[in-house]
Amino acid sequence: KGFAMRLYHLGLPVSVVGDMTTPPLGKGDVFLASSGPGETTTVLTLMRVARAAGAKVLLLTAEPAGSAAKLADFTLLIPAQTMASDQGAARTSVLP
Repeated sequence: KGFAMRLYHLGLPVSVVGDMTTPPLGKGDVFLASSGPGETTTVLTLMRVARAAGAKVLLLTAEPAGSAAKLADFTLLIPAQTMASDQGAARTSVLP
């Protein structure tokens, strides 16, 4: 919501999924999704709905090979450690 507010301050027409006043998504709109591991089921579902409505999908992710990247029209890679890359022998964090 904070990022959406900054875009609104720049004069862009912005809405957030789930807000009571969010208009329908359609052709000419851009849907911005964020999924660090690229496999978040809720995000994948919302991306499919956005594409079906005719919107372009922009994804922010740390996993460019994930399912979300395959659904996106545009992907912005943010190099970061995620749940997907911190398992087994690759584990480097003690955080839950």
